[in-house]
Amino acid sequence: AILQIFERDYARFLAGDWWRILTPLFVQDGGVSGSIFNVVSLVLVGSVAERFWGSQRWLIIFFAGGILSEIIGFAWQPIGAGNSVANFSLAASIAVLCLAFHGSGGIRVMAILALGVGMILLLIKDIHGAAMLLGVLIALILIWLDGHRFNRWP
Repeated sequence: AILQIFERDYARFLAGDWWRILTPLFVQDGGVSGSIFNVVSLVLVGSVAERFWGSQRWLIIFFAGGILSEIIGFAWQPIGAGNSVANFSLAASIAVLCLAFHGSGGIRVMAILALGVGMILLLIKDIHGAAMLLGVLIALILIWLDGHRFNRWP
């Protein structure tokens, strides 16, 4: 019942359920296994992203990437829920930092592979691909606004 009240549902959003632009980030449509996976991945990816970006930028990436992905989801996948899109935005932002500031070839290769998977998802109109593209764009904007912060690898 909670999922039906808070999930992404474009028809209900148009009917006045304005909260459906944010609440899908806090409920899961994958059942117990999907919920566990999304929460564990948030802990893992989120903790790395917070270490690199700090709490404020982490929140910007999580919510901007998540909410904008939910908006794209209205067109591509009109019904659904889960924080995985925000997780994908955080992961993409980490990949950008690895490409921009890390000297290790292996880590750069992994970052390129991860972003490549995101682009495949984008091409097949999966909102996780959109989330990764948004994570890349948000990361580039944050680096541009505060590039001196990244003169050394955290």
